Amino acid sequence: MRKRMIHIVLVVFALACMGAVWVLTSPTLALRRIEIYGLENLTEDDVLKKLPFSRGDNLLLISTAAAERRLAADGRIDSVSVRRSFPDGVIIWVHEKKPVYLLNCGTLWGISRDGVAIPIDDPRRVASLPVINVAENYSPLPYRPVVDSSVVRSVAFLNRIAETDPDFLDRISEISSPEAGQFSLVLVGSGIEVKMSDDPAELEKLGVIIANLDTDTISPYEIDLRFPGQGIVRFKPKMPEDKKNAETENG
Repeated sequence: MRKRMIHIVLVVFALACMGAVWVLTSPTLALRRIEIYGLENLTEDDVLKKLPFSRGDNLLLISTAAAERRLAADGRIDSVSVRRSFPDGVIIWVHEKKPVYLLNCGTLWGISRDGVAIPIDDPRRVASLPVINVAENYSPLPYRPVVDSSVVRSVAFLNRIAETDPDFLDRISEISSPEAGQFSLVLVGSGIEVKMSDDPAELEKLGVIIANLDTDTISPYEIDLRFPGQGIVRFKPKMPEDKKNAETENG
């Protein structure tokens, strides 16, 4: 009985080994398809040359985790997913870094939510996004974090606004941070400059002030929220229409 059991165990083991050898060497499980989705500026070759495997490798032996790590290390890529697709494929989803703000340093760059500089080939095709102003002698490195402290502060501030009051981002034309805790915003349309601290709660105060401005009689050019409990509006009186027309007629 014991010899019979040993014989059965040996047969099962031999069959298992044969099965394993077949699985690891069978052309059925050889990688033939590498499908890549989500590319915009990257090329398929950019992705393929970073993979730790290639066509012809056994699908069970490749490391999708290693592939994700290598691709994620590319500064142009925000996130990536690599999955096996049996019997002979791998599917790769790539999400490239995209600008959520613009960086004006004499030339126009994009900047991601995590503060990475993104080159812009054609400024005419850039979406309308808040512009972060910085000294014109600053030169960012492509797909590297922007290290200028004023830009770092501005990005962090805009990110907080995106979380607390995302609709307000559409009202910001430009932003700069001359010093820690201080920001200067230029509003879309009106061109009003807003000086404020780094407390996004002040945006609620700003909304109340703007809603109550009598723009028919005054022309506000600056709102200062830096002083506790105050909202200072600096403005110029609007010229009456009849006087404006008279000056126009007189040249």
